[in-house]
Amino acid sequence: MFRLQFLIIVAITMISAYSCQYENAEELYYSTPNNQPVDTTHNDNDTITIEPALLLDIPFNESIEDISENDFTIITHGDLSLTADRYWDDNQALYLNGEDQYIEIDINNQDSMSVSFWFNCSSGRSSLSSLFDYGKNAIKTNIDGYSGPTTFYVTTFYNNLDELNADYYFQYFTWYHIYVTSCGRPAIYVNGEKAGDIQKNIMLNIANSNLVFGKSVQENANDEKYFHGVIDDIKIFNYALTNQEIGELFNAAKRVKK
Repeated sequence: MFRLQFLIIVAITMISAYSCQYENAEELYYSTPNNQPVDTTHNDNDTITIEPALLLDIPFNESIEDISENDFTIITHGDLSLTADRYWDDNQALYLNGEDQYIEIDINNQDSMSVSFWFNCSSGRSSLSSLFDYGKNAIKTNIDGYSGPTTFYVTTFYNNLDELNADYYFQYFTWYHIYVTSCGRPAIYVNGEKAGDIQKNIMLNIANSNLVFGKSVQENANDEKYFHGVIDDIKIFNYALTNQEIGELFNAAKRVKK
């Protein structure tokens, strides 16, 4: 009998203890704010939110200037001139002679970026020249050799390591729209359609913050190649555009002159 009474007392004590622990834990859970899901998106001072933005916009409407809110200074090299664009409107696109002409813009350090522009290549001497180069080979798109007597390739390079070939045969004296991104998974679009991508994320290794249109950037200046042709409607974004936005850039109606 004594043994049975002892076991009953022990059992009651254990149940009481577990009950107190449970009650204390429940009280602690509901009384401690840190245990509740808290949205700190707007309250975390260590978190930096980068708003999607148009960083650079050069339409070449009778001038060579950035019309974005940043109003970046454009440094011109060589005796540059404007020419007819894809609509045959005079003084609406930038002509580059393939010898000593290019433009350069300091757009600050960008971990990733998307580039949209139109171009028309005039000759084979543009081979191995860069349509554009940012960060001294962090991201560049080149006229990358010949694919035939009247055609050529276009290739984007990331950090001089990862190569992205556009699955497209380009022809001389023809206008093309190019969209290239390093935001998320790198991709290249030609005339509104995806022409290649890389199935991994790439962080740009930036040597400087200069964006160059019209020539390659090499350690030895004698090795640099210049683009021969016409470039128009340069736009730089700090985010990856949607397929719809890329299509809208390609299908954009004729510009209204200022």
